[in-house]
Amino acid sequence: MKQAGWVLLVLAGATLAALYLWARPQPQPVVVAAPASTPAAPRVMVAVREFEFTVAQGKVRGPPDLTANQGQRVTVRVRSDVADELHIHGYELSAPLPAGEPVALTFIAARSGRFEIELHDSHLQLGALEVQP
Repeated sequence: MKQAGWVLLVLAGATLAALYLWARPQPQPVVVAAPASTPAAPRVMVAVREFEFTVAQGKVRGPPDLTANQGQRVTVRVRSDVADELHIHGYELSAPLPAGEPVALTFIAARSGRFEIELHDSHLQLGALEVQP
């Protein structure tokens, strides 16, 4: 009988963990279809990291390694000569990237680790974001 109680306890814990992972809020990206103008300064200063990439004829110009601290606002700007989808692995953020038009993807670096940034359809790696705790 004791073993059945432990099994139920483990199953209840696993169920609660699964429900948490399913219901937790996900970070929402802010997609801007043109270069973002500088907004009025907020009352509380938030450190912002901005990175810019240009893709032409399959070649990437931009920093290969990006660094940010956990909690910082990060903006990744990309302009490509072909239509694609900008994708940030680990954060599972993406934005459509029309050919010749700049796109900015802004988010809070809530997770620490190393995350690849790529053009999804062409599998072209732009760089990697290293988020320090």
